[in-house]
Amino acid sequence: MMEQTYRKYVMDNFFVEDFFVNLNGADEFLLEETDEGGETWLHFKVCGAEAFAILNVDKQNNTLLYFLKSDRALSLYKRVDHIVLEKREDNHWVAHLIEMKTSISYAEKWTEIKGKFRASYLFVQALGAILHMELSEVKMYTTYENVSLDFMPENMICRRPRVGVAPAVPKQEWSDGQLVLRFGQDCQLPFEHTPIQVTRNQNKILEGVFQCG
Repeated sequence: MMEQTYRKYVMDNFFVEDFFVNLNGADEFLLEETDEGGETWLHFKVCGAEAFAILNVDKQNNTLLYFLKSDRALSLYKRVDHIVLEKREDNHWVAHLIEMKTSISYAEKWTEIKGKFRASYLFVQALGAILHMELSEVKMYTTYENVSLDFMPENMICRRPRVGVAPAVPKQEWSDGQLVLRFGQDCQLPFEHTPIQVTRNQNKILEGVFQCG
């Protein structure tokens, strides 16, 4: 009870207005991508007793962790499109990181997406600590209409394996339901990843439904 009281006070009084979106009696969040040409609706259904969403994470400057390095190669200032925090039993929480794409046309795009997942993983770890949320799992999702995970022909660097490091195989990560994020050569963390295919509705908007297990 004390954890819940603490969390509610912090969320209501310390965070900027409308930072969190509640279910408000519904059983799903409508997650949207509004960029022209990639408009997407995802009906993201949760099964936990309590859940919050942070929408358009990548478009909010207040989701940046300015104490992290801004080196472009590290991708630490990139974030996924949406995050859903879902409470399960015993005050354990699951963080769902959702990235929305129209097409993934080459393997290099997958590497870019993984950079967003890594930065967003750090973000939810910080957020969970602030809110006294014990994160039992961090799950990752990518919506897509079309996918091709071949390397671009001219990219010989990505084709060359690193000495002493098993190279990630984009097609295998995509089909196996698990991706690996690297935190240096000696630390590789596996995460559950679910591709969610979306199709165009009568309004030419990509639309899909996902039910959390």
